[in-house]
Amino acid sequence: DNQKVWLSLDAVSADVGGRKLQNISLKVHAQEIVGIAGVEGNGQDVLMRVLLDRHSLKKNSWRGEITQN
Repeated sequence: DNQKVWLSLDAVSADVGGRKLQNISLKVHAQEIVGIAGVEGNGQDVLMRVLLDRHSLKKNSWRGEITQN
């Protein structure tokens, strides 16, 4: 796979308002379309909050490594 990695998550965990996300890792390559699906309560909203708004979350409410190129 020669496509550039556009977004990388490594061992991301979070606790946002009592809703938890545990040990998520993934890579999104340039030109890929990614969907996040699951039943209610499986952490999709917490994942989106960490990805889109992590700078405004309380200190230590999430951990792991997120890289965007």
